[in-house]
Amino acid sequence: STIIPLPPFLSLLIQQLLQPLFLFQLFCVALWSLDEYWIYAVFTLISLFMFECTVAYNRWKGVKRLREEVEGGSDEESNEEDRRKEAQVVECYRGDEWIFVPSHQLIVGDIVSVISPTIHSNSNNPSCYITSQNLNMKKHDHNRGYQISADLLLLKGRAVVNEAMLTGESVPQVKESIGTEVSANDKRNSPLCLDLNDGSAHKRCILFGGTTLVDHHSDNEVENLSQKSICEKIPPPSNQGLVCFVLRTGFDTIQGQLLRTLAYHAESGGNGGGNSGGGEGVNAKETFYFLLLLLICAVASAATVLEEAWGDVTRNHFKLILHVVIIITSVIPPELPMELSLAVTTSLGELIKRSQIYCTEPFRIPLAGLVDTCCFDKTGTLTSDELKLHGVRLPFPDTKQDDCDKKDRDLILFESQDSDKNGDFDVGMVQSLLPRETLRVMIACHSLALTHKFVPGSDGRTIMQTELCGDPLEKAVLEGCQWTLHPKAKVDAVVEKVSLAPISFPSTSNNGSIIIHHRFSFSSKLRRMTVLAQDTFDEKPTLWALTKGAPEALKSMMDPKSLPLDFDQSYLRHMQLGRRVLAMAYRDLGKYSPSALSKWKSCRESVESKLSFAGLLIMDSPLKPDSSRIVKELRAGHQNVVMVTGDAVLTAAEVARRVGIIDSSPDSTYELCETKDYFQCSYQPKFMFRLLGYFPGHGKNDKNESMPYTPANVSEISSMVKQRKVALCITGDVLSKIALSAIQEEFPNSQSSRFIDDRAVLNHPIARAELASIVPIISVFARHAPRHKEAVIAAFNSAGCHTLMCGDGTNDVGALKQAHVGVSIISVPDLEAKQRLANETIDALKAEEKKERKAAKKNHFKKDNLSNKSTR
Repeated sequence: STIIPLPPFLSLLIQQLLQPLFLFQLFCVALWSLDEYWIYAVFTLISLFMFECTVAYNRWKGVKRLREEVEGGSDEESNEEDRRKEAQVVECYRGDEWIFVPSHQLIVGDIVSVISPTIHSNSNNPSCYITSQNLNMKKHDHNRGYQISADLLLLKGRAVVNEAMLTGESVPQVKESIGTEVSANDKRNSPLCLDLNDGSAHKRCILFGGTTLVDHHSDNEVENLSQKSICEKIPPPSNQGLVCFVLRTGFDTIQGQLLRTLAYHAESGGNGGGNSGGGEGVNAKETFYFLLLLLICAVASAATVLEEAWGDVTRNHFKLILHVVIIITSVIPPELPMELSLAVTTSLGELIKRSQIYCTEPFRIPLAGLVDTCCFDKTGTLTSDELKLHGVRLPFPDTKQDDCDKKDRDLILFESQDSDKNGDFDVGMVQSLLPRETLRVMIACHSLALTHKFVPGSDGRTIMQTELCGDPLEKAVLEGCQWTLHPKAKVDAVVEKVSLAPISFPSTSNNGSIIIHHRFSFSSKLRRMTVLAQDTFDEKPTLWALTKGAPEALKSMMDPKSLPLDFDQSYLRHMQLGRRVLAMAYRDLGKYSPSALSKWKSCRESVESKLSFAGLLIMDSPLKPDSSRIVKELRAGHQNVVMVTGDAVLTAAEVARRVGIIDSSPDSTYELCETKDYFQCSYQPKFMFRLLGYFPGHGKNDKNESMPYTPANVSEISSMVKQRKVALCITGDVLSKIALSAIQEEFPNSQSSRFIDDRAVLNHPIARAELASIVPIISVFARHAPRHKEAVIAAFNSAGCHTLMCGDGTNDVGALKQAHVGVSIISVPDLEAKQRLANETIDALKAEEKKERKAAKKNHFKKDNLSNKSTR
């Protein structure tokens, strides 16, 4: 269990009094007493003792506060705490039966059942809710949810978890069972390897300790064959909760590791073990240089005094030596620890007061003054989390390239003059404009879930409300189409909002509903997701495979006959406008039946083949109001500002150009890429710098402006980048291949085959040295997975840069930890939308006022002219 011991105050005080710095100051006090400065020495000793007592008390208070946060409640009465600890029970499968055990007694390998405190999860058996969780309700209310006590592998069911405590991600995350990962494994005969040391691997299937279970959806039947072998011998729990496998407990969990770091920091009083306040936030290297300079001056002064006065027979040699020693010891004045501690405390207070920045590691404050490279994520950091559904490009094969202009004639726009004030189309308009194949993918291919929260009603009674939870992009699409998840369905069913009425499921809507039977979750490596769904609007029950993902990733999986001739030009053009583009596809898997569903769920590779193109989904993500200003200020301070994002390279480059990270025009923006797909010549270099957007045979940027990736060309391009004549971009795949190529050149026969994943390649010292030579000249890092972001920050550090990473989501955690200074932004999309609407309204009013002033001024001139003519 993560029980943090509370050390006695006297023990902490003794530790403080035994610190070398305090002992040295005590020695100085003794010297002053010998020189008859005993009054000054006594007052100094009292002030030092009071300061050490204050530091010890702050350390004790910090550990106590952390202990209360972990265990809940207060430490005033230990008996009450023990009773509360005993009350935190969880249903566990031991000895072929479900029993209740205290959460702190769980061990690795236990099978447990956890539930969220919602009504819908216990509507069938309310008595079990009271039996298993009633004691925990004293600790939290319904809206806060149930706190997970260990790292759990989700075997059965689906959960909605708030991970803000660990990652700072404000949007609750949807967790899928491990069965979805097993079925997504393309190698049927190979077991799925679960690497516990890789925090990003299979994180969609892990409920991390310390996070809050907001809502859950337990499955009544096993999802696939892989789960059946695990769960068929385990009877269902009495609380009908989520069946999970205990992976880690106590301080081995992700939360435990964080708590261990915080507890050490709180107990030690800083990053260095509590040296009378000097280690709390003080850079030891800088302090050492400062004291060394003072020591040199003191030794020079002492030597001069000793040389001048030693020959004087009238001087007392004992007093002379005493004064010389006092001169040397005065290098460290008694006020120094207090001054350093006061400086750090003042810095922390000013960060909170002026900028609303809460610092968890004070020792990074001096490092922030050395930062020379600022790395920003895009979505949620430079741009808003609130995505807007701009339009849909329909799968018409006869669309002419002349129609693909800046007026978006190739799109069905969702932002037009025909929309209402909220920007939403009329339901009938959407249904008439979108083909059923396209609409089906838009509204059913998602990983959203419904959460339940309790709010006070108008009559004073507490009522339950439902809201969509998940990826903001998927929420924007579903809400833009005026569809939603059915709140009373036992399965995931998507229905029209107008069809929701106090009637039993299924709905009687003319457009039917779409039932989602299975999900192949999104993977940053595959860059796509797929669902198996059934459309009740069909005359015959048909099983559909609905897929969406990056256009370049889905192109090879779709039937070439279903692709329009301008497929590449269309999605590239919208990316160049800074929009987020997703390709949609579908496949008819034949008649629906449980056996057919089990067959297709067993292999993702066969499902995601022979797909038919269903259209392009175009999303807009507006910039935050202050993004351009902040980037401009940083660059004015000679900071190197770069973007590290998971979006497409064209989209990222355009957004970087808007905020000011890139100064060059699109014709001067280059991408470091592989050469085999673009160039045919006798000498084939592995990598080249080519014009961004160049694809042979595609017309607009069909000009071969490139140069091979060689040390000489890197040096030449580096000088051009410093002069801001060109800008460079790179994708995560190319970054990994450059790292692997460097290792292969160093070890052509021995070690190159040992690496089985990108993380091992990117962390290799040879690869890091190669990346350190190229990352300082790159402005945009696109299509970067979390491992790539972490490698980029590490490469900047290896190049001698002091880095700042600014992000907002789970994907940025590794990079935030790797940077010298990590800034995690807590995004509030609703507040940002209100601020943006207010700014737009103010701008509109100012424009109207300016227009009225011009009109009034013009009328005034006309009247003056008429009066002058009349007088003449």
